[in-house]
Amino acid sequence: MDAWKHSDFLCKNYILNGLDNALYNVYSPMVNAKALWESLERKYKTEDAGSKKFVVGKFLDFKMVDSKTVISQVQEFQLILHDIHAEGMVLGESFQVAALIEKLPPTWKDFKNYLKHKHKEMKLEDLIVRLRIEEDNRQSEKKAGNYHQEAKANVVEQVAAMDAWKHSDFLCKNYILNGLDNALYNVYSPMVNAKALWESLERKYKTEDAGSKKFVVGKFLDFKMVDSKTVISQVQEFQLILHDIHAEGMVLGESFQVAALIEKLPPTWKDFKNYLKHKHKEMKLEDLIVRLRIEEDNRQSEKKAGNYHQEAKANVVEQGLWCNHGASEGLLQPWGTVFAFE
Repeated sequence: MDAWKHSDFLCKNYILNGLDNALYNVYSPMVNAKALWESLERKYKTEDAGSKKFVVGKFLDFKMVDSKTVISQVQEFQLILHDIHAEGMVLGESFQVAALIEKLPPTWKDFKNYLKHKHKEMKLEDLIVRLRIEEDNRQSEKKAGNYHQEAKANVVEQVAAMDAWKHSDFLCKNYILNGLDNALYNVYSPMVNAKALWESLERKYKTEDAGSKKFVVGKFLDFKMVDSKTVISQVQEFQLILHDIHAEGMVLGESFQVAALIEKLPPTWKDFKNYLKHKHKEMKLEDLIVRLRIEEDNRQSEKKAGNYHQEAKANVVEQGLWCNHGASEGLLQPWGTVFAFE
């Protein structure tokens, strides 16, 4: 014991000697080296250890608003992405693009839907350029008050151009219709022009695949667990969304998936969520799901035990009331003779 005390004394003072004077005064009252080390670790290590979870929380909570310019909020979004990458987490570029589109402000709803239905893949840099141009156009239109009308063309030239267009449109529409099956021909022949016909076919057979990446990212961002369903059943829903994301060829690092799942736990799991966010050790997704299953089983067992104790207590109270009632009223014997217990 004396040898241990001597070693502990030396160890504690080695640590204290490495501290600033102000910190020395704070930590010198610690009873031993272990308590000192753990106190310093909680203070200076927990924040770094949990930073992955917190930065994912920032990513999920980020939403653009109409009261600020879109480009200034895009820069905020890029800073969050930078923090995620600095933590060693992986987010594929197509996921970043879809997430940025999903987070556009309410008044950009139509432009957001337009981007979600675009067929061509975009890089993040290209999307930001598109957003900058769109915002500049909106600001110009707002200043002008209305769209500038183009100068009217010569009436004769306009009529000639219209006739030529109608003829070309008629040919184009029928070229498309001739390539369809008879059943489809009857469905699409009433279309007024080639453009309407083409867009209708495109919406039917191409848009769903083209926009699926954006929609599945929207599902990921909107997913929140609720207290009315079991956590494990909702974890399975979350895994299905992750499967859809991976099926679309998008990349999400496992540490990001873990932090996102923790962030999406329901309100009554707030304390356990904070405990997980402050854990030092990295977890795999599979390990986290096991932890959640154990925690839910424990909660259900405690709930059943609590209900059992309440029922038992109620029975004891009820029996006590019955006994007191009998003692006070006594028992009736035949022929009206009353024998009361003392």
